[in-house]
Amino acid sequence: MLSDKRTYMGLPYQSPQNRNLQLDFFRGLALIVIFINHMPDNPWFWYTPSRFGLSDAAEVFVFSSGFASALAYGRCFERAGLWLGLVRILYRCVQIYSAHLTSFVLLALVCVIGNR
Repeated sequence: MLSDKRTYMGLPYQSPQNRNLQLDFFRGLALIVIFINHMPDNPWFWYTPSRFGLSDAAEVFVFSSGFASALAYGRCFERAGLWLGLVRILYRCVQIYSAHLTSFVLLALVCVIGNR
């Protein structure tokens, strides 16, 4: 069932055309501002909101990511119910965490091998 592109855990495949581009834009903009604020001696820092006493863009990124998740998984909860929705979210969390651990282990191996 996972190999079939039209269904995912019993739900119809949703094409990327249904994405909220405004939400993606502001999420990307928040990531750029976070990157700029964490770079030392960056001249772009003087044009970011954190310079004027406002909180940094991490809150914007977290809120917009949560909103995007609600848009992505809300229909699953409506159609399939609470338990299948929770299983689908847990499956996605395991995917993301596995990718994170794999990239961390690969980076650690590169550092160990490169340090010899």
